[in-house]
Amino acid sequence: MKTSILNKLAFRSISSHKKLYFPFLLAVSLLFSLEYILLSLMQNEYVLEFHPDLKIFVGMGIFFSTLLMVIISLYTSNFIQKNQTKEFGLYTVLGLEKKHILWITFIQMLFNWAVTSVFSVVIGYLSGNLMFVGLNRLMKDTGADLMDYPFQIQTALGIVALLFVTFLVSFIFHSFKINRLNPTELFVSAHKGQREPKGNWLVALLGLGTLGSGYYIALTTNDVLGSLLNIFTAIFLIVIGTYLLFLSLSIFILKALQKNKRIYYKKNNFLSISGMLHRMNNNAVSLASIAILCSGIILVLGLTTTLYRVMETQISSSMPTDYSVQAFYSDEENEEYLTNLEKELSKRGQLEEVYLHSNVETNGEFVDQKLIPLTAESSVNETLNTSQTVVLIGETVDTYNERHDETLTLSLNEVAISSNLLNVEKFSTIEINGKEHQTKIVPDDVIPANYGVEVIYLAFPDEKQLEEFRVAFENYMGPDGDFAPTSYKHVLNFNVSGNEAEIQKYLNERQEQDSIVVNTIEETRQNLYTLYGGLLFIGMIVSIVLIVGIILMLYFKQITEGHQDRENYRIMKQVGLEKSMIEKTIQSQIVWVFGLPLAVAILHNLFISKIVYTLVGLFGVRDLSIFGTSYFGVLVVFALVYWIFYKLTSRTYYNIVNEG
Repeated sequence: MKTSILNKLAFRSISSHKKLYFPFLLAVSLLFSLEYILLSLMQNEYVLEFHPDLKIFVGMGIFFSTLLMVIISLYTSNFIQKNQTKEFGLYTVLGLEKKHILWITFIQMLFNWAVTSVFSVVIGYLSGNLMFVGLNRLMKDTGADLMDYPFQIQTALGIVALLFVTFLVSFIFHSFKINRLNPTELFVSAHKGQREPKGNWLVALLGLGTLGSGYYIALTTNDVLGSLLNIFTAIFLIVIGTYLLFLSLSIFILKALQKNKRIYYKKNNFLSISGMLHRMNNNAVSLASIAILCSGIILVLGLTTTLYRVMETQISSSMPTDYSVQAFYSDEENEEYLTNLEKELSKRGQLEEVYLHSNVETNGEFVDQKLIPLTAESSVNETLNTSQTVVLIGETVDTYNERHDETLTLSLNEVAISSNLLNVEKFSTIEINGKEHQTKIVPDDVIPANYGVEVIYLAFPDEKQLEEFRVAFENYMGPDGDFAPTSYKHVLNFNVSGNEAEIQKYLNERQEQDSIVVNTIEETRQNLYTLYGGLLFIGMIVSIVLIVGIILMLYFKQITEGHQDRENYRIMKQVGLEKSMIEKTIQSQIVWVFGLPLAVAILHNLFISKIVYTLVGLFGVRDLSIFGTSYFGVLVVFALVYWIFYKLTSRTYYNIVNEG
């Protein structure tokens, strides 16, 4: 057969399935336009020069987004190919061979590749300009403009190549499927009915076990480092449990409803339950996938929104003044150096809120209201399974009062105590290196927000007890078991109200020559906005990819099932079923398809929210109200978007089943 005829058949097939091809090509173009934006940021000279740390987060975004884009593209292309199998079967009956069918699908693959390549690059570059400026606004960088986002030919070629590989893989899978089927199977496979699924109690129990284990890990993990290790295990178990329960438990529930005569033999329930039960083999996997995608969107956006909202709080906590200078000499030399530095700075400008802060920072083991030095190996070994390594910050009560403008008093057997991530408010006493102390609880804002691990703060009544604490709790220096004496940490804090440029110049000179580190609030603010602004941006990109995936899955699912159900509803009309009852049946099935994944996603996020809140402690987040409102806000917005697409796709399904 002439190639020109086969080419015409290929494009005629695309035209006849335009309701499938148009949204598919548009969605794939949107997905890979996001890929263009991420790849272009990895090579953007402005980003590399002014925000080099952003490259790490963009790289993470590229990895996850590329994986999701390819999976979603392959998954949705399968819907189109399935709807073409009847057409291809008809071609074989009319005399076309399988090699001709493969040529038609190959031409369609080239068409899909060409169209999506052009639109992905064009949409990616045009929208990339706006997203580049938006990203810099998130990072509080107002110096970037559109000229800093040039078109990158190497990025465009990368997108074209990635799309070609994606469509080629889809073509290969489809070719295997065509070669395995005979003409009769091709003709009937698109409308092959589904057998009533059989529930499997073993799968259901395994699903309950894995899901329950994931929930248990999420609810019982209390330390920050443990949450970092356990959250991936919990998510993996929850994902596996979700698929297993959708495949098994959903069938048992539908069959239980079917056996309940009071429920099943109502005319609306009879049609919707029986219809869902016979299609649950296909629905189970897709509904579980949608539930997982919804859970991922809520998790990613809730997490990144929380981090972005707490930035100013973290900045003010970690940098209470505009400048801080830490010296690295001996204890006596540190204090002397910083005192002299204050005098020199006062000659060059006007300083305000100046104070020299001295404390001890070390680590130890915390178990059963006891603080044990890490050097006490026998004690550590005995309590290894129940103890927790913590950072310890100690200072005198006079230093505490000076820094926080308080008038706290302590007797000789008392200490003031606080913690950022541990619940120490219930402790009336605490044992420190074998000596018991009465406790007075102070607010946890004494601990800077930039500490991402468990910290216990202690204020001692005098210098003598602070010195005993410093000597007893040595610093752990590495895996070889080496310890070093803990030194005092001396920091000079101050604000500048005049001649700031002169003071900044002098500090830069001293930092180059002396063993000091100078931190400014502006540098801290810029670093945090780069970090959290970049995380929010990547979270938005990944969420958009997931949303597009959900929309595609729901849209093609409704179209596919609409064509499958159209004949059934036509028969219902012919036997006299009222139109209103048919509409109610359709509505109940669509509510099931849409409502169940969203409900499961909300349930997953409720259970996993505890470990996520513990995890964000790595970033110094300790405000539960901000965390809760961020998650609730994301949930409401996502549910609204989800409802909009529910209305749109339900209308598509209803129009299909009512054709003719």
